[in-house]
Amino acid sequence: MVQVLERMLVMGPPGAGKTKQWLDIAKILRPKGVKFHCIDTDNAVNFMLATQYKGLSSEDGGNVVVHPCFEWHDYMGYSDEKGHHDGAVQKILRSIKPGDWIIVDMADKPWDAVQRFYTDEIFGVDKGTYFLQARKTLQAKMEAGRKASPLSEEAFKGWTDWVVINALYGDYINKLISCPIAHVYMTAKVQPLSRQEDPATRITYGDYGIKPTGQKDLGHQVHTIMLFKVDVTTKKNPIWYVTTIKDRSGREYFSDIQLVSFYYQYLVAKAGWEVA
Repeated sequence: MVQVLERMLVMGPPGAGKTKQWLDIAKILRPKGVKFHCIDTDNAVNFMLATQYKGLSSEDGGNVVVHPCFEWHDYMGYSDEKGHHDGAVQKILRSIKPGDWIIVDMADKPWDAVQRFYTDEIFGVDKGTYFLQARKTLQAKMEAGRKASPLSEEAFKGWTDWVVINALYGDYINKLISCPIAHVYMTAKVQPLSRQEDPATRITYGDYGIKPTGQKDLGHQVHTIMLFKVDVTTKKNPIWYVTTIKDRSGREYFSDIQLVSFYYQYLVAKAGWEVA
């Protein structure tokens, strides 16, 4: 029987267990030689490996390989007079083995990184400065009584800027999602749904009033979307909960169920993985 490759997005607020759960899976699968190739966008994974999950880091002989990524060239590499230098994506795809996992923690950060890269390359300033300039232009239009577009449209134009930014981002995300031999697990924060959401986004997330942060198609590029929540009434013993937002596999949905082990409650009980 061919094992189905998982393509999942886990969204939720800080402290909801998004990173903890995949690290628990890595710990469970370590004896089987399964590696977890992680794009760490905020240094949280390295911190957890140094504290709560000692021994899992590849540097300590474990099965979690961390690729810290903060700027766009960290993800996709860069070229200079000495040649091309691979980014995390190229390094991961070169070393991946069947059954390994690709982790993007957090998946909304690359969307901001590619915009920063674009503003620097095209306009020669950082993103904050560029948006400040756009905001001044917007304010001048409003004070002059002229019709003004939303700030994101004032800053980046649809057919000259956004189309390029999305293409750059697509080169990144498609390489990961389309990997034919690895499972993919991505995490993202959440934000409220706005009144301007497109129909596809509203159909997917409308019942929950929130959506994942990051590029708008992120949730449409995976098979499974989970919402993790946390009750921190007792800070020393938080209680986690899981709700299924989408699952193309037809597996039974979670509905605000207490989450103890995502491996056993989802991968074993619902996806048919063997008990480790």
